[in-house]
Amino acid sequence: MKQLSKTKNFQIILISALYVCIQLIVFFASELNRCSLEVDSLSYIRSAETIIDGSFFAKEASFFRTPGYPLLIVLSKIAGDQFINALVCFQILLSGISLFMIWQIIIDMTSNKKYALVGALLFILHFHQAFYNTQVMTEAVFIPLLVFTYYFFNKWYNEKKMKHWLVFSILINVALWVRPVLLIFVFILIAIILVRVLLHKMKISHLIVFTLFLVLFSGSWIVRNYYVAGTFSYSSVASVNMGKYRKGMVDASIKYPGIKYYSYNNHVSHDENLRFFSDNYPGFYNMPETVQSKILMKEGLATIYAHPSKYALIHLESMLWLIYSSEQYQVNVSMDSLGYDRTSRWSSLKRSFANNDFYEILNSISLSSFILWNYFSRPYNGVLWALFIIGFLLSWRKLKMPHWFAFGLIMYFWTISGPESFLASRLRMPMEPFIVILLVVFYQWLSLRKQSDANVPD
Repeated sequence: MKQLSKTKNFQIILISALYVCIQLIVFFASELNRCSLEVDSLSYIRSAETIIDGSFFAKEASFFRTPGYPLLIVLSKIAGDQFINALVCFQILLSGISLFMIWQIIIDMTSNKKYALVGALLFILHFHQAFYNTQVMTEAVFIPLLVFTYYFFNKWYNEKKMKHWLVFSILINVALWVRPVLLIFVFILIAIILVRVLLHKMKISHLIVFTLFLVLFSGSWIVRNYYVAGTFSYSSVASVNMGKYRKGMVDASIKYPGIKYYSYNNHVSHDENLRFFSDNYPGFYNMPETVQSKILMKEGLATIYAHPSKYALIHLESMLWLIYSSEQYQVNVSMDSLGYDRTSRWSSLKRSFANNDFYEILNSISLSSFILWNYFSRPYNGVLWALFIIGFLLSWRKLKMPHWFAFGLIMYFWTISGPESFLASRLRMPMEPFIVILLVVFYQWLSLRKQSDANVPD
């Protein structure tokens, strides 16, 4: 039995190590290390710089970015001018550990190495996960944190040890520090824990530990926001999304019927929406962030309340878009920043082989692979979602607390993302490890049921 365990762990470590090594080779040997920054990346770096120079606690300091990822950038600054490369290396290493955890979670749930292997391969085939590991973006840290959180939640459920609950409580609150989108889910969890405590299904100590770390992390952040900006708001991201995107898309759907929402940022309606605020609120873009945030939220909600059915249809369409969309836009932006001609990728490949230059060959293959992946990702995502939904409908009666936790995460991220999903299908990424985990578990159950039915004598 011990020998089997050692073999199992060796397979996990080997595949995870290869996953890390291949990403590192592609990143440093190709030109991907030249396109790690985008607009959001710059705002995270600026936030990190305010921590370093002390203006993070200055009056009217920004509360747009939560401190989790900027703090990681601050740590990476130890590497000096190479801090982006150091950060990406850490993110890639984190992705390997995350893959290890996904494998281990599936083994814990199925006791079957073959199913764990399938789950690992299904996750690896989400190439955009690897692509975003090379970007200065929160996805590269947020997704592994969610996987680690789920791993310890599952361990706590199976072993009922407080140390696992302690680590789970810390990790989920760190994840919230990285991405504020998790805030509502955390409060839903507190409500569920409270109900289970009242029903004597959980101990009061579980609620105390979870709440303690919520107060420690999020409480300290909210106190900071009140000190610098006079607001108890967790982040102004929600207000920006509400005013600039949700309001803008509703208005655009009325004024420009048939508009393609995924091109909203390049559509005239986007500029019109921005002008709305400067026209109706003189000096809007010079106002304090707290005032801007309140105006954006107020106008966004007013538009949605005025056109609820229109917004509901847009939101539903964005949920469907999130299932089958690809990261083609972001990959194209990165390729264009390198001066890579996406229309002649085969010519680029032929030239690199003709020149017999290893690095040029690797670079052409890497960049072409990301572009080709966009054509494959839509049917791949569609098939995974279809199999996941079928598996859930056939297996939902067998779900226990860890399965419902994963299912809840999937449904939460799927429904809360909203119309801004049209502009960033990367918002789907937090769901993908849990879809893979549950998909594999569901079909193991169905396989065992089929075998059981086959063994029943006539």
